[in-house]
Amino acid sequence: MKQEDAGLKDICSATVFVKQPEFAEIFYEMASFRGLENFPCVCIVADVCREELLSEIDAEAVVKAGGKG
Repeated sequence: MKQEDAGLKDICSATVFVKQPEFAEIFYEMASFRGLENFPCVCIVADVCREELLSEIDAEAVVKAGGKG
């Protein structure tokens, strides 16, 4: 995303995978703390890619072709 001058504000859809149900509430608290109260996502309890991770986000962003242009 950085190479396209995009950031979290450009995400239009995301899936947040959490290892345990209580981690979803922690995610939403952290997102709110960072000004992302309306982060467009759903949280699901599922395996994540590496054992040491507690969560993982798969997201899609919409950016203007060619970055800042």
